Amino acid sequence: MNPYITNTESEVKEMLSVMGVSSIDELFADIKPQHRPKSFDLPSGLSEYEVMCHLTKLSLKNNVHLKPFIGGGFYDHYVPAATLLKYPEIKDLVNPT
Repeated sequence: MNPYITNTESEVKEMLSVMGVSSIDELFADIKPQHRPKSFDLPSGLSEYEVMCHLTKLSLKNNVHLKPFIGGGFYDHYVPAATLLKYPEIKDLVNPT
């Protein structure tokens, strides 16, 4: 049994029985041999510590010192007087009363 699949042999037999086949090979018999995997020789996994180190290293590539401007257009913005003189109609938009 594969150490990463937690099904017991009896559970596998029960599932195969429900599907009407007697083995996993029979389950995948419709797949042409040239399309079947040659091997499930997967590399060994990393430990939790190694994964965390790898993810931390990747996360350090992010630029975390950016200033967010979400919602910046909705309140308390300084508008120079020259702008208000040239476009008086925006006064009500900037400082609604």
